[in-house]
Amino acid sequence: SIGAGFSSAGGALGDISLRERNLLGKGQDLRVGLTIAQTQQQVDLSFTEPYFLDKPLAAGFDVYSRRTDYTDESSYQERELGGGLRAGYNMQPRLRHTVSYKLVRQEITDVPSTASIVVRSQDGVATTSAIGNEFFYDALNRRFDPSDGYFMKYGIDLAGFGGSTRFIRNSAGAGFYVPFFGSSVVG
Repeated sequence: SIGAGFSSAGGALGDISLRERNLLGKGQDLRVGLTIAQTQQQVDLSFTEPYFLDKPLAAGFDVYSRRTDYTDESSYQERELGGGLRAGYNMQPRLRHTVSYKLVRQEITDVPSTASIVVRSQDGVATTSAIGNEFFYDALNRRFDPSDGYFMKYGIDLAGFGGSTRFIRNSAGAGFYVPFFGSSVVG
């Protein structure tokens, strides 16, 4: 896929990605992506094996590198290099559980002495080592390109197992799909 657009945070941007959902006929999912914007550049690599160790266990990894220029907004530059491992399985036909581990190195540079105290306190290198846990309930009519139904998800991330940052982050999300007037238009 190739795309172009505009973001209020990143300015004009271009995006190119290649994704194969059935790599070598084994159902493996491989994605490589590149995004270039006025203030940000990012490269992504993601791989998922749907039957890890010949079991109904999807396992995979993600790796990315991102550079962001915040000099116009907040007077600094950010570099981030990260990756993670994940594994998921179906607890019930519609309920999926995924566990993950992420390691991220973030470097804040070029912070002027006139920057706010909050920005100056972030100057330098920070490392985040976090484990995650997510539950995903899927009541959609189709997994890809749904036209009816809903999904809900809840996750928690715990950081502080090594690294320099510590936090607990809870997240929840949901989506609802409904066809308009029996047509192919979906809201």
